[in-house]
Amino acid sequence: MQRLRSVGFILFFLTGPAHTAGTQVQVSTLTTQTAGQASVEKKPTENLTGQSYALEISSPRLKSGLQITASYRQIKNDYSNYLIQEENGREKKLSSTFDQVESQGSVSADFSFQNLSANLTADTSLNPTPFPSRFFQFSQTTQLNHQLTEIRWNLGSGQMKQPLSYFTDVRTGERKQRPEQLDFRTYGVSAEQVVSESMRVQFLLDMNQRSDRPSATGVQIKSAYALSDRDFLRFHVLRRQESRQDRLQDDRGYFDLSGGELSYSRYITYDLVGSAGYGLIVEKEDQPARFRKDQMATDVYSLKIDYQGMKWKGGLSYQKMESNLEYASAIYGGQFSWVF
Repeated sequence: MQRLRSVGFILFFLTGPAHTAGTQVQVSTLTTQTAGQASVEKKPTENLTGQSYALEISSPRLKSGLQITASYRQIKNDYSNYLIQEENGREKKLSSTFDQVESQGSVSADFSFQNLSANLTADTSLNPTPFPSRFFQFSQTTQLNHQLTEIRWNLGSGQMKQPLSYFTDVRTGERKQRPEQLDFRTYGVSAEQVVSESMRVQFLLDMNQRSDRPSATGVQIKSAYALSDRDFLRFHVLRRQESRQDRLQDDRGYFDLSGGELSYSRYITYDLVGSAGYGLIVEKEDQPARFRKDQMATDVYSLKIDYQGMKWKGGLSYQKMESNLEYASAIYGGQFSWVF
């Protein structure tokens, strides 16, 4: 049975990794603890725990403007709550057939010249997994108006396979097989503008197409405001909606998503930054064949602290999510990187 798609907010959306003169190595880890059902269907579930580890290495930026980055990730997902429907209607847990560590790898090439930059990224599964995937993305960024304006566009394409499963078509009552291979494409364009010495704004528009779902269009607005030399506010709102013009292909309805986040950051010292944020996510599912509409609202609380050393930096993060459907999760993370 399909679940609602997970939604995550990324704090500090306007602060990217700084370019370094040497080779940069970064390691990070995340632990996720989940309780309750992350779906509009209220069903009991077990407590779930997932862990991930990542290693990323970036080369020095060459005189030609080229920089290569490679990353390796290990993920231990808990599939105790992922249910597969067999053709006879019985349900079984995916964890009964798969309980291994999954690996993912990616390579990206970043090129910059004057006010232009481009990036090509390839990401793929590296070992057996219930959801083997591969994804390619190209993006290009142009800076204008003395670097006060930035225009970016991106194209992405990929494939993912999923375990064999069936569902009952509520319109005909027939048992049907879900597609074992999913194709997806992404398109996006964004514009970022420095409005004043203390404020900048970013607008994003994107479209996602997946072979088993209606196409989805989203819009986002992000803003960063400097209250003082030490204090900063960030604001983020988004809206995403699946097209009602596309036909539904399975037992799920049309999804709409709205959300917002406000975060506050303070430079405690010159090297130490602390941040706190609150977000609200509202996801709705409209099932015309069942004359049913469901809604799940989730509160998101975030804390983060970062320290910048001479040739290294580290950070700790915590995120808690609670919904109106008795769903809760906590994510603990740590990150460390150094340049040599």
